[in-house]
Amino acid sequence: MPVFLSDNLLKTDSITTKSENRWKWVLFWLVWSLIISSVYWLLGPYAYVRIRDAADSDLPLQILASRNVFTYGAMFWNHSASGGFPVWISQQVDSLLWATPFAILPPWAALGLIMALQRFVAGYFFFLLFRRYYASPMVSLFGGILFSLNSWNVDDWRLIDALGLPATPMFLYFFARLLELPSRSKIGIRSILLGMCVGIGASAAYYTTFLIMFLPLWFLLIHRTPLKNLWLPFLLFSIGAILVEAPEVVALMSYAPYSARVLSDTPVQPHVPPPVWETWTYFGQMLPGPNRLFLALAMVGMIITQNSRGLFLRSTLLLAICLFAQPGLRWFFFLSGITMPYTGIPLDDIKQFTFIASVAVATIGLHMILARIQSLGFWTPLWKNRATAALLTLYSCIILVNTQYLLVNLARRSYSDNYHVLFENPALKALAEKTKNDPPFRVATLVAKPSSTSGASGQNFYPNYSFVYGFQTVDGFYRQCPQLLYYYWLRVTSKILDQRPQLKESMKAYQYLFTLKSHGFNNDQGMIPVANPEPIPFADWYRLNLLSLSNTRFIFSHWPISHPELQLVHDPIQEKKIRKEWTHYRKREMVLGVLHGEPPPNALYIYENRSVLPRAFLVGQVKMFPDQTTLLDALQDQPRSELARTAFIQPEAIHDSSRYPSLITDYQASVSYPRPDQVIVDTEAKQASIMVLTDNYDPNWRAWVDGVEKKLFPVDYLYRGIELDPGRHHIVMKFLGHPTPFHVINVFAIGEN
Repeated sequence: MPVFLSDNLLKTDSITTKSENRWKWVLFWLVWSLIISSVYWLLGPYAYVRIRDAADSDLPLQILASRNVFTYGAMFWNHSASGGFPVWISQQVDSLLWATPFAILPPWAALGLIMALQRFVAGYFFFLLFRRYYASPMVSLFGGILFSLNSWNVDDWRLIDALGLPATPMFLYFFARLLELPSRSKIGIRSILLGMCVGIGASAAYYTTFLIMFLPLWFLLIHRTPLKNLWLPFLLFSIGAILVEAPEVVALMSYAPYSARVLSDTPVQPHVPPPVWETWTYFGQMLPGPNRLFLALAMVGMIITQNSRGLFLRSTLLLAICLFAQPGLRWFFFLSGITMPYTGIPLDDIKQFTFIASVAVATIGLHMILARIQSLGFWTPLWKNRATAALLTLYSCIILVNTQYLLVNLARRSYSDNYHVLFENPALKALAEKTKNDPPFRVATLVAKPSSTSGASGQNFYPNYSFVYGFQTVDGFYRQCPQLLYYYWLRVTSKILDQRPQLKESMKAYQYLFTLKSHGFNNDQGMIPVANPEPIPFADWYRLNLLSLSNTRFIFSHWPISHPELQLVHDPIQEKKIRKEWTHYRKREMVLGVLHGEPPPNALYIYENRSVLPRAFLVGQVKMFPDQTTLLDALQDQPRSELARTAFIQPEAIHDSSRYPSLITDYQASVSYPRPDQVIVDTEAKQASIMVLTDNYDPNWRAWVDGVEKKLFPVDYLYRGIELDPGRHHIVMKFLGHPTPFHVINVFAIGEN
């Protein structure tokens, strides 16, 4: 049976458990959620966008996903990013539930709505859960406020969390309620439905798996549910969640062996085993300072009272399990030499429940302190009010301290980290409008460093921002970067990597045109820009021939570039002048400037690559290589002219290489995309040829030439090739998904032929 605290502490007419007051509390938590999320929506397009929603792709990928879903329906190929890959590789599929807000609202408004919804669900259901089962109403109110605030830093709840971590109290509350049902059949049905709701609202990779581990711990330790009453509802709950999450899990596991994640190395620090270093840094990050104060006060509650001491100890044990899971598992896997399949890391993300466990401990501790005060013989109404007010004031001050991450440098972040600055750059909008009817092309972006939790996202324009403008990119940030793409990018940036070898690990997630250290800044952190940095010697840092092969027509950069084939089409003289003026503003002036709708735009140089190859072209010559590494070694040093006339392939790709002895100079090839997972190419040539389409190769693509299915094969290491006879041809390519369940869905969605 659930554990009810026996005292009636602070149960007043304004806070009761009567159902008629529920709507009053719904209104209270709604208003509270709108207030604490106002930074995300109150200023409209000038509202704050956290780095985790922007630089790590959450927001631009969600905008892209909503456009695709509501334009094309179900599809499983993202053709806008890094030459194209299955959507399972990115975060898109995790949050399709939230596509509707982005389809009907401006993106900044959709983001603000979701942030407010997360905080409402977090605070309201934490309040309901603790008020009903574990603590007095006033204390439950405090706990809900604390949990709804979360950490308020760049690791705060984000789009990819959806109704996962923020909704944990909601899932616990409804699971506790269904355990009280008298009918076993109702318990079973509702357990399955609740599990399905978890699968729909959250991510399998980031949340659902770990909730299935956390939920029984909560009900065994905190709720004290007997195992005989828990196992069947929990099993059915897990079945419901697995049913919904199975497609994503199967797809992720299917692609994982071919992703760069299997290449991940355990971080190595000099002179110490990796777990020692990780343990040292881990505990400094997991519990922010205010939480430590809460836990210290909670310990006072345990010392001064015997009431509910067992509940406090059990909640502390739960916190310890969550807190020590990662370092404990890291040590176990380090000593045993075992790793999780396809990831190179152990299963340790139950640590994400540390925050709710710490808030639970603090809430129960506060309840115990107030219970002790109430039990004192001199408990008079006057003393009661003063003591309660003093204690709650202390806790409220700590809550305010817990918002420090949001308040610190808010002025700087509000002028550099808002939707307008990141996603409404006038120069990029003008370029998108000018080129919208041009043949397909891609863009690349120069950045000093990958996104991190230490700086504002407005310090850099990151590759995936380009999706919002309608551009397709050759670079980006993804959860499971394909190995082929990773090795290709190692060659594109090999001259940089010779001097910054540590970037090889970063590039397993980030395919960027990194610079040497933080070019154009006075320090390696990329925080103090140099007024007039030296132009980047592009040929000395990158291989433009591979970018040209990748159909990279434009390059966006914070710094000037020097290269004979790169023509400057936008010089950000005015933007740089405005940003320089803002560096001298005081915070008050910055805030007022944002309120007046005048944040400084990103100062981006835009260069056009005059040596870019078209998306599809025909070649009449081939060069054979015994393996992929040899092929890539040869490919990286070829001039643009050789790449435009020769197919670099392995022997198994074609049957008769003697068909392709000659140079093709007169041909036609036009490309169109009826859907992201379908390509149409019309070609004409007088000789036998190989069509090279510089979209990433994947074995789940199929091709039909004039209605007859033909073999697709890898060409130029990364791209798609198909053999053509002389004459005019109509080629259709379709992505049929992976594995089998998605093949069926995609065939139904786009047709088999």
